[in-house]
Amino acid sequence: MNAKFTQISNPVCAALLASAISHAAAQTASVGTSRWAGWDVVAMDDCSTSRELPGSASQQRRRITEVAGGLNYLSNGQWAEAKELIALAPDGTAAATNCQLKVYFPAYLASGVKLVTPSNPVFQTRPASVEFVDQAGGIVSLATLSGEAVAEIQPPNRIIDRGAFSSTNLIADVQFTCARIGLECDVILRRRPRAPEAFALSPAQTQLRVTHQWADVSQPTITPSVLGPGLVDSDIDLGDLWFPTGSAFGWDGGGSPRSTNSPAAMNPMWAPGNPARVPATAGRAGAPNATRRG
Repeated sequence: MNAKFTQISNPVCAALLASAISHAAAQTASVGTSRWAGWDVVAMDDCSTSRELPGSASQQRRRITEVAGGLNYLSNGQWAEAKELIALAPDGTAAATNCQLKVYFPAYLASGVKLVTPSNPVFQTRPASVEFVDQAGGIVSLATLSGEAVAEIQPPNRIIDRGAFSSTNLIADVQFTCARIGLECDVILRRRPRAPEAFALSPAQTQLRVTHQWADVSQPTITPSVLGPGLVDSDIDLGDLWFPTGSAFGWDGGGSPRSTNSPAAMNPMWAPGNPARVPATAGRAGAPNATRRG
């Protein structure tokens, strides 16, 4: 899940500019930094000596602009540097409030995660189920969200609910990562789910789907596109929030699943719920373990 209001993002460019700013700051004195939502302008005074006139010195002011998504957020009417940080509260809840998208985590995931955007709309969401769905419309629920899953903070900006989905068909964790550009939710399968054949489904026509409940939201703007055979993508736009295409990665449980595997597309879609709306992502069934990103 990404916040729509941080549209300018180039990680490579941002890293190069950050390096340039750090180097320049070591050689000169920074006299001011101007901040906006997606960029910083750093002004520095630089003293240099003329080769033609030994002993003479001149002063010039240079500006370096760093551009990246979500660099800053509004705090008490002033732009402040965004920080990817989740803080624990005494009551067992947690919150990430130093970015443009503010996220509030309950002690128990079943209570729902609260999102507050810069223009102050409040959204309530939680993962709901993992299921098989075939092209004929058949749906088999593999697991629903456990009401007993307890959140565990992994500093500085990650929360994981171990065994959030647990049944004889499937065991999976739910992991949230708070970033400057938005919120990422990963569903991590801890073991291979039962095969589609066990439910009289064809593996070639079956997708693994993760659903999330969203309470009290209006109908979004949906723009469909085709990712591949049997995979229809939906660009879901809720105004302040936007859902991009997710990804799935094979994983043996060690290291980072993203570092050694090519991602498979997971297509978001929007389905009516009662009383909630349910955006879901789906991908081909059959991976031994996968991380769902979106």
